[in-house]
Parts: sequence; C-alpha cells; structure tokens
Amino acid sequence: PGRSPSTPTNDPAFQAHCLELMRAAVGAGEASAARLAYLEDRVRVALGRPQLYGTQEIQLPGKGWELLPVEDPSHLKARRATVGRPA
Repeated sequence: PGRSPSTPTNDPAFQAHCLELMRAAVGAGEASAARLAYLEDRVRVALGRPQLYGTQEIQLPGKGWELLPVEDPSHLKARRATVGRPA
C-alpha cells in the first residue's frame, strides 16, 4: 500500500525534494511562506544544521519544550517576520 497524501514522513531525502517543490510553489504564490518555513527548518534539523525560523522544538523530560539550535539568533525575529510568523 502507498502512502496517503496526508501521511507525514520523516525521510530527509523526501522532505528535501518537497522543500524544492514548496519553494517553487511559494514563488508562484501557490503556497504559504509560513508553511515553507516549517519545512525548511525540519529539513535543516534532519541534516544536523541549525534552523532558520525557529519552528522546531524538542520536549525535554521534566524541563518542558526547548527550541532547537537556530542560525544567527540575533536576526531570528526579522526572518520570522518575512514569512508571517510571530516573533
């Protein structure tokens, strides 16, 4: 049986392929930049790279949620604004 269109995947290669498609869709005005930010961060985290938009967190036992590493945190607020994400 195949995967349904709504079934999420954790396959980094598949997500990277989807990221390219999503970038094109955002450029054509067919997809949300905010959704692109989530996928961009997810792919970067899967590849061991810091995220750009601060959408990915991890739950630490007994400590709550913690933001995964972010590239250039001093500009995070500005990057989030460019994709319609709250600061």
